[in-house]
Amino acid sequence: MSNIQDFTIENSVLTRYTGPGGDVVIPEGITEIGDWAFSNCTGLTSVTIPEGVTEIGGSVFYGCTSLSSVTIPEGVTEIRSWSFFGCTDLTSVIIPEGVTKIGGCAFGGCTNLQSVMIPESVMEIGEVAFQGCKNLKSVTILGRFEKIDKSAFQGCHPMLLAARSPIGAFWADDKPGAISGFAKLYLKDAEINEEIRAGYFKYIKGNKSKIHPLAIENEEILQMMMQEKLITRKDVDLLMDESDKQRNYTAKAAIMQYNHENFQ
Repeated sequence: MSNIQDFTIENSVLTRYTGPGGDVVIPEGITEIGDWAFSNCTGLTSVTIPEGVTEIGGSVFYGCTSLSSVTIPEGVTEIRSWSFFGCTDLTSVIIPEGVTKIGGCAFGGCTNLQSVMIPESVMEIGEVAFQGCKNLKSVTILGRFEKIDKSAFQGCHPMLLAARSPIGAFWADDKPGAISGFAKLYLKDAEINEEIRAGYFKYIKGNKSKIHPLAIENEEILQMMMQEKLITRKDVDLLMDESDKQRNYTAKAAIMQYNHENFQ
């Protein structure tokens, strides 16, 4: 818990937290958290931000290495640059509906961050927003993006679950994650726009040399390709060779069965 004397407050703006850390609840009545307000508070483990806060400053939790959870209220419209940089214990983030921008390097260096949900309201993901989040496994993007900054996920390769964004929204390094996410959504019968579906299938057909290794690594991609009959007779031999290379004999057996059912 926290005491009111742990906070420096000026005109409803929290300008600095000076307490010992732990689980902190910010007082009611605060409308803004200023830049650097909690920066380098290494003993901070969790923060509850009250309803009514509409602005969270840049670098606000910079270097809070023990911060594992934070509750961001609705009403906040921007996650500013460097807000959570270096929060190495942070494991998951749910960004509330209403946020329109995730600033540059907002979650950079959050090395234990594993999952992120980005709401439909977000229109911009800044440069290196998630740079160095090496354990980031999945990012759910609920809105539609025509292009995401090519450095947004630099240094990490998450599965990108983005049912409303076309494959062209992602740069080359992020396309494997986008295809993995698309395959997962496809197998779950998620609602996916036909134009977006067609774009993914076209990309897969045109980039078989890149897709084959992914399909052997990721069973869901392979299943999707089989269901959509995206594997030709020529592809069978290439996928069999790739299965041997990766020593994935489960995938090899599935390809052999597919070959028997479709080409023999």
